[in-house]
Amino acid sequence: MSEEDEPIFTPQDFIRYIAEVKKLPISAIKVPERLLITYQRSASEYAKSLINAELLEWWIYGENQPFCVGKFNNVEIGLGRFWIGASAAATTLEEVIACGAKKIVEIGLFWRPAAVSKTRRHYCGDRGDTG
Repeated sequence: MSEEDEPIFTPQDFIRYIAEVKKLPISAIKVPERLLITYQRSASEYAKSLINAELLEWWIYGENQPFCVGKFNNVEIGLGRFWIGASAAATTLEEVIACGAKKIVEIGLFWRPAAVSKTRRHYCGDRGDTG
């Protein structure tokens, strides 16, 4: 790898940074192996109630991008409501993987039928189809 290809910082740098800012040992900066990701407040709140989740104290993004931990059928599960967009998703995924996440399930956005219809008209005109 050439010097040009070297990362400016790594997910491990992120962990060290959080530990330093929160005054915690690096070993405390971890998430469960199983992680559920959502982007909507309503989906996040529903999932939070299912796993009786509590917010992680050290999670650096706070209320903007909450991260909780709970249990479902006695299995520890992390729940994150993350930002939308490829750059944000890639960065956050690298960070949670560095913190221990191994099995990640994503719950996508829910579009109401009216929103889908409006979007379809925007791209397809009054035909409402793609043909």
